[in-house]
Amino acid sequence: MTQRVQHLRILLAAMISAVLAFAVVAAFLVRSGQFPTRPENAGLMAAVLVVVALGALVAYRLLRYRMVWNLRRAWHERVSSADAGRELAGPFFTLRLIPAALAEAVGLLGVVFHLLSGSPWMLAAPALAAGTLVTLFPSPDAAARFVRQITGRQWS
Repeated sequence: MTQRVQHLRILLAAMISAVLAFAVVAAFLVRSGQFPTRPENAGLMAAVLVVVALGALVAYRLLRYRMVWNLRRAWHERVSSADAGRELAGPFFTLRLIPAALAEAVGLLGVVFHLLSGSPWMLAAPALAAGTLVTLFPSPDAAARFVRQITGRQWS
């Protein structure tokens, strides 16, 4: 699982950097007046951003529930007792990457809406996205909890 965890850390760091860099550039363009904005659309854009964020959260929760349920069922139907960490590295990676991609998308949408509306409140989306991405950084404890959740046994 170690190599996949390293790859995931690199991907998450790149995603955080991309969201924050885009937000800084957008804030500079809006603040300097080099990008025409339409503040009258800020309310509608904020509503759309909230709906997209909530939709992403609900979609992820449903997808995660289904994937974990399928993994548990498949694991308990198995006969062999192979290394759980190695076999569950792929699903662990996937279940960390999906919310990362959704959070990044919401953050980038917030930056685009900031560019279009000029509303500084839209920059809360990339800040929250970066915070979410930080919480998704994999740790040995998170991997062990995931393996225990699927297999029902301790993994070290």
